[in-house]
Amino acid sequence: MAEKIEITLQVTNEVEAQERRDAWLEIVGGRKLTHAAAIDHGTEAIMERAQIALQTIETAIREHPTTGQAGRLVRFLTAGGRELQQWFRDYDIESALRLSERQEKAFAELPQKSGRDRYELLDEAVDDLIEKFRRNSSAPKR
Repeated sequence: MAEKIEITLQVTNEVEAQERRDAWLEIVGGRKLTHAAAIDHGTEAIMERAQIALQTIETAIREHPTTGQAGRLVRFLTAGGRELQQWFRDYDIESALRLSERQEKAFAELPQKSGRDRYELLDEAVDDLIEKFRRNSSAPKR
C-alpha cells in the first residue's frame, strides 16, 4: 500500500488559493480548465497582484516623500504618459476629474438639482468651454 503524504500550502488571498487549486486539479486529475475559466482566474490574479504592488508603491511614496526613491517611483508611475493614456482609452477607463473642494461639492449637487446625468452636464460644460475658446481665438486682434 502506498504511503500517504499530506501537503499544506499557505497563500495570502483567495485568488492565489484558486490558482493553486486549479493547478492541482490539472496536474493530478488531468482536468484542464476551460479557456474562459483560466482567463477569469488569471485576470483576478493579475488585478490582485497589481493592487498590492500599487499599495506598496503608494506607501513608500507617502512614508518617504522627499527621498530619491519616492521621486523615482513617482516618475515610474507617470512614465509613458501618452502610452498610459492610450491604455485608458483602449480599456474605456475614465480618468478622474480633478476639482477643487468647492467645485467638487457643487458638481456633486448638480445632477439632483438639474435632473440631468453628470456626464451630460460634463459634456455640456466642455462643449461650452471649447466654444468659448473658439470665439476668443477667432476674434480680431486689436
